Amino acid sequence: DNRRNKLVVVTVSTAASEPRLEMTTAIQDVLIASSASVAKVFLISAVGYFSVKRPMSNPLIPTQSVNIMSRFAFNLLYLPLVYTSLGKHLNLQIVTSLWFVIVGGIFVIPFSYFTSTVLGKIPWFRLKNPTDFDALRIACSFPNVVAMLLLIFPSLCEYSVVYDGVVGENDGLSNDASSKEKVEECISASNAMVFAYFFAWTFLFHAFGLLRLIDAAKRQKKTEIMNTSHRSGEAFQ
Repeated sequence: DNRRNKLVVVTVSTAASEPRLEMTTAIQDVLIASSASVAKVFLISAVGYFSVKRPMSNPLIPTQSVNIMSRFAFNLLYLPLVYTSLGKHLNLQIVTSLWFVIVGGIFVIPFSYFTSTVLGKIPWFRLKNPTDFDALRIACSFPNVVAMLLLIFPSLCEYSVVYDGVVGENDGLSNDASSKEKVEECISASNAMVFAYFFAWTFLFHAFGLLRLIDAAKRQKKTEIMNTSHRSGEAFQ
């Protein structure tokens, strides 16, 4: 009887510890996947930074070429990626399921603008030049999150703990689909979500953010003209 009781206790404790082990393993897998994905982003950023800065006398990528390369990459690579991902994954069911992304973006961006405005009133964060403060608020409210997510999500989708959670039964994949097919479906689904947020980002940026930047640029130019006239008048006297 004692042996049977001990066996029952061991069996019950083992069964109770299995969910904890599975949860711990899942958390470890998520941490590894996220760390590896973010590390790739930092690696790409470091390569770009040192390509522009080094060597000091003759950088690999001249500073005047950065703007041209950015526009070239946007028009040649980014836009086709947008239309390909949306065309492959987007349908009426997906659109109705992604409404919260667009609505969330519409609320998150104004909240970011309000938060940066409040922080700008604190003496430790206050800028002397109000024009710089306006530009900083727009930069905080409209960060380049789309490009970051496009770099991170494909790396995350390479891990089973991620694509098993993203790819569901309604994604048109059979139960015996290969891991490669699940990865591709995960990337398409995540890109569709990113671009749904990008629509809200673009709408608010052109409706509000761009106008604020143009107004800040005009005030900055007016200030520079006034300062130049003032210095010229002092030199003439």
